[in-house]
Formats: sequence, C-alpha cells, structure tokens
Amino acid sequence: MKRDAPLRGLGETWCGEAARKLRTATRGSRVAVHLSRFAACLGIALPLGGHAAPKRPAPRSGAIPRFTFHVSLFTAFLLAGCAQQPQRPTLPDLPPLQLAPADFGGSLSLAQRLDFARLDGRPSGAQPIEALLEIDGESVRLAGFALGQRILTLAWDGRQLAVERHPRLPAEVDAARVLRDIELVYWPAERLRAALPAGWTLEDGADGRRLLADGVPVLTVSRTAAGAAATVVLENRREGYRLTIESSPSGVEAVP
Repeated sequence: MKRDAPLRGLGETWCGEAARKLRTATRGSRVAVHLSRFAACLGIALPLGGHAAPKRPAPRSGAIPRFTFHVSLFTAFLLAGCAQQPQRPTLPDLPPLQLAPADFGGSLSLAQRLDFARLDGRPSGAQPIEALLEIDGESVRLAGFALGQRILTLAWDGRQLAVERHPRLPAEVDAARVLRDIELVYWPAERLRAALPAGWTLEDGADGRRLLADGVPVLTVSRTAAGAAATVVLENRREGYRLTIESSPSGVEAVP
C-alpha cells in the first residue's frame, strides 16, 4: 500500500473535522444516516437527528466477512467500465483530465451518497457508497467508505495524485478516472474546454453539460438545480454507466 504524507491521518483528522461541520447541514437527510455510519467507525459522535450508527454483530463462525463483499461492490461502482464492454464501441476513450485545484476557483466540502447503474439495463450489483469530497485552491481530496471502512483516499495537488487504498481493493480501481469524473462534474466549463484535446467540445448550461467527440455525445452531466446541493447524474456512454450523486454541502465558498 502506498502511503504519502498528505494522506496520513486523512480519515481521522480531515474526515472528522468535515463530518462535524456537516452535522447541522445533513440532519434528517439520507446522507445523514450514511455519514453517521462511517463517523461512528472513526469514533466521532454525530447526533444527526436521532439516527444512530447501528451496532454490527460479531461475525458467525465460518461466515464470509461482509467487508470483503462490500469492497467488491465498491469496485463495481467505481470502475464498471473496466468490468464490461463499452455500450458504444465506436466511441473514443475519454481524455484524461488532471486540472489544477486552483482552477476550480473556490472551495467545496460535500458528504455524498453515490449510486451506480449500468446503461445496458442489467443489474449492477452495486450498493450505494458513502464518500467525502473536499476541494480548495491547494488540493482535491476524496475518501470512499464501505460498511464504515475507509477503502480509498486520493489527494491531487496539481502535480501528484497520491492514493491510499485498502489491501482488498483491486488494482483495477483507477484513481485517475475518479479524479476525471470529479472534474467533469464540478470544474468551470472554460477550464475544462481549455484542457480538451482536438476534436472534443463541451456544452454547458444551467441544467448540465455534455462532452462531445467530433459532435457525438460521449458523456452527459445533468443537475436537478443550481448549486452544490443539487442531485447530479453523470452518464458515461463510452464506459457504460450512470452515476447518481446526492450531496449535502458544508463550508461552500465561491462555488463556480
């Protein structure tokens, strides 16, 4: 497991501080229930509207650990495109994006519930995932949780993508793709356009955006409303998945 200095103590310090900030903003919401679960595993008391993190019973003798099962679901959620053939094989691969954190133009802290579905209609087998995302002028930080266990963290400072992962998380989980989707959803359109290679264009409007290759839509981002609290649906036609993101904001400043 690779351990970089910017990531040490991320779950205990950064997640704990952000979780406390989110206590009021998330009270009574579905995000609150999921936030309380991973907060409890870090020893953080979060009185979120009466929702207490459930106590996990001791595993039965010979039983398969539930955490192993949830890590596999997390893998299916993050990189469904690696586990199946693209829905449209003629579509080109999406360009890699690693924009500078300063290009975001503000700061953002979100507790999120992430739901994954396949575009071909077949069951994905993936369960909702809890995540904590923070963006500021210095870095992008993401922590992913399954069954109260932190199984993936990434930190991007504009030069190096530092990744820390649970040993059971397969190597196929690509942190660079996770960063790419974050930027496609949240970065200002003009910054994304400047980073696109020839032949790629980005259309942006109040209700979402579309990424096109030679005029053909490859990825779309839809929003229910303006602002960080909106539900976002990212549909990746090249890699064959739909990602629904429900967010609860805290400490948002000058979000583009």
